[in-house]
Amino acid sequence: MDKKELRLTRAVMPLSLKEPEQKIVSMAGLLRYFGTKEVFLVHVRTNNGKGKKQERLTDTIRAYALKLRELGFTVDMYFRQGHIASEILTLAAELGADFLSVLWERKRALPKALLGSVEADIVRMADYPVFVYKHPVFMAREQKINQVMYTTNFQITDSHVMPYLTNPGFVAQNLCILHVGQRAPDPKAEAERREMARQNLNRLKAACEHAFQKVSTQDVVGHPKARILHAARRCGVDLLIIGKSDNKSAFEQIMGSTAQFIADKAACSVFIVPGEQRR
Repeated sequence: MDKKELRLTRAVMPLSLKEPEQKIVSMAGLLRYFGTKEVFLVHVRTNNGKGKKQERLTDTIRAYALKLRELGFTVDMYFRQGHIASEILTLAAELGADFLSVLWERKRALPKALLGSVEADIVRMADYPVFVYKHPVFMAREQKINQVMYTTNFQITDSHVMPYLTNPGFVAQNLCILHVGQRAPDPKAEAERREMARQNLNRLKAACEHAFQKVSTQDVVGHPKARILHAARRCGVDLLIIGKSDNKSAFEQIMGSTAQFIADKAACSVFIVPGEQRR
């Protein structure tokens, strides 16, 4: 896979056309940190909309497009009909998109549920990277991506995620590489586990240092989901990057479910990189 294939210049942005304009504009503003140039706005109907309702939807998506063009993006608009996630992913393939950008909103009626069904389908089904945008409750100034955290298991996702971290189009100041491990059964084995984690973290740090002002590492013990969320909050992370495994081993299935859980529960935005990508 060469560097040209890892660009993030073309983004598909699914819209229900009920989103507040401010949130769409804020999400688009962060896409500049990925080097994004083109945005494809997509609305998928589940029925055959006609008449004034369709006219209102068209006016709404045109208004979004105008705002994004003012930010410097090239914008195209698309209407589709059918199963929402399937149509979005099919269109992404037709357009040669590099990733999808999804606005996440907590479902107040189901506070304990995971992502809404459409967003969850996209994260689960996508063989593209997915940017899950979390709009802050209080936003006093323009959002930035300064603090980035990448969570690694050393074995499955590094080869897919690292090229994005070191791509010149991705701009952020500080990177923290986090590993969450399980404590070994005896002191000798635990010392060996920690030493292996230290060596792997240093290897990844060395590979990323040219792309960030500062790269730090953390090795912690505990349950991955809880420890990742805790570390992201404590470090004031703006963007959490996590790999999603598509393989079927028990461990890799756990990592896949972790990616979806983190996308739902993290306070910050999340960038999910799949194992096998459409290119």
